[in-house]
Amino acid sequence: MKRFLVAFVVLLFFGGGVLALFWFGHYFFSSTSSQHSLSVEKPKHQSLPLGVQTVLDLQGSGFNQETSVSLFIDVTNSEAIIGSFPLEGIFHASLLHDDFLYLASEEGGLQVLNVNNPQQPQLLKEYLVGRSVIDIHRSGNYLFLACGNLGVSIMQIGQDGFLDHLTDISMEATASMCHLFNGFLYVAAGKSGLLIYDVRQTEQVELVQTIKAGSFVSKLAVSGDYLYFPVAGSQIEIYQLTEPQTPLLVGLLNLSEMPYDLVVHRQHLYVATESGVALYSLVNNSQPELLNQWDGF
Repeated sequence: MKRFLVAFVVLLFFGGGVLALFWFGHYFFSSTSSQHSLSVEKPKHQSLPLGVQTVLDLQGSGFNQETSVSLFIDVTNSEAIIGSFPLEGIFHASLLHDDFLYLASEEGGLQVLNVNNPQQPQLLKEYLVGRSVIDIHRSGNYLFLACGNLGVSIMQIGQDGFLDHLTDISMEATASMCHLFNGFLYVAAGKSGLLIYDVRQTEQVELVQTIKAGSFVSKLAVSGDYLYFPVAGSQIEIYQLTEPQTPLLVGLLNLSEMPYDLVVHRQHLYVATESGVALYSLVNNSQPELLNQWDGF
């Protein structure tokens, strides 16, 4: 009986050893025969509109069943950079007109660059140095600069790109954005609401109307003769500008969350919120129609 037990133990020991040797040999030869480096061919370049899906075919070498591949988008494509210009500080907005780039700086005022040769941009001149410029709006040959608690500056563009400082509009408010329509300037002025100035004569600017005083207005957009701006909460008010000095409330756009920014482009309204971007049709300006929603931004 003892001999049988000993023989069984010895057989079990050697059987386990042979099995372990088999598994070790399998992984050893699998490792030596596989490639130690992976290579993936770069997918073909594609230009896609916002929200469009695509399928990428990846090809490479050195893969096996235990290899997983993750795809990420590289937005730091240095090959696309054709020119650069060193800048210091923080910039809030930019505007390109003809061969000149206007940059709104936190403390450096307005900087004008000549970009006629994109490979070698040149600084043309600096204006309002020491002042904070938050937003730039152009109408014809005039620039309207929202300068925070220093109000709005109006400048005229010369043919050579240089600017002529016409006047400053002082206000007991914080100007964050402005837009000119038929000689009247609409200024998003934070807690002071929306301020309307008659600027048809720049030497005699006059405040003619205040809308939504007490509400926080920081953004605005204009489509045709309609004005859009967010108010406290999750609403965008819509005004008709048939009488520019006395806008008429004609619509209200209710959102699911607070809007951060809005832009009008080609009869479409883009609204940015915490979740993403919503696209509205402005075929009926007073009743925007939701066309698409992109979440996850």
